[in-house]
Amino acid sequence: MMAHSAGVRVSAMKPEITTAKVSVTAKAALSVHVLSGERLILGVGAGYLKPEFDALGVDFDERNELFDEGLVAMKRAWAEDGVEMTGRHFEARGHTML
Repeated sequence: MMAHSAGVRVSAMKPEITTAKVSVTAKAALSVHVLSGERLILGVGAGYLKPEFDALGVDFDERNELFDEGLVAMKRAWAEDGVEMTGRHFEARGHTML
């Protein structure tokens, strides 16, 4: 689709980076961004359904902190080479998305 539609932007929702593997989400988003000719619009959020967090064993009350740290991790993975990050919820050792 993207090869035949130069003027169309691609929108993707991954609303809960708090319950997903941040590095996998970052890599998938970057791949779509590159393959679409840098036309990806990525929407992310902290999530709001407590049963989903419970089912995945993720602390619902920490969702905002998880989101903030996950967003920093994703941005660093896209912008830096060999990311080293040790946070409260995420750890990266030499990750490179470029």
